[in-house]
Amino acid sequence: MPRRTEYEALRRVLAGAGAPPEASAAELRQLDEEYQKQRNALVVTQDAAWSAEQEAAYAAAQIARLKTGAAEASRQAEEVHQELQRLAELGEEERRERQRALREREVADAAEEETAIGQRQLQFVVALAVSFLSSSMQQEELRLGRRHLEGLRSRLESTLFASADQWPAH
Repeated sequence: MPRRTEYEALRRVLAGAGAPPEASAAELRQLDEEYQKQRNALVVTQDAAWSAEQEAAYAAAQIARLKTGAAEASRQAEEVHQELQRLAELGEEERRERQRALREREVADAAEEETAIGQRQLQFVVALAVSFLSSSMQQEELRLGRRHLEGLRSRLESTLFASADQWPAH
């Protein structure tokens, strides 16, 4: 009886699937085998479709992560670019500052040199003036000394003449 019940159940299922009601047990088994093959093929196809959906979802997630990573890399690249620009501006500012300091040093060196030259010229002028004053003073002293000597000689001569007048002539 179980076979008959299975047969009847199988006939109902196959009749629901479109099998003719007068089909024999062998035909029903053949239809059942074809049904099972198609069902297995459908399961395999569904599994393949599900796997493909999973792979597509994984690929979409990977693409989303890659896009996020690319956006982050782009943002970081922009930050690096801005930092490089800032560093370039700082470098240019530092270069200008060094040039300004160098020009100031050159001006200070030139001023020191001019000051040293001026000091040497002033020392020369002072030495010349001292020499001139010394020479003038010496000349004045010589003139005064000559006058004094002239005065002494005049007095000495007058004293000698006066004394000679007082001495008897030989």
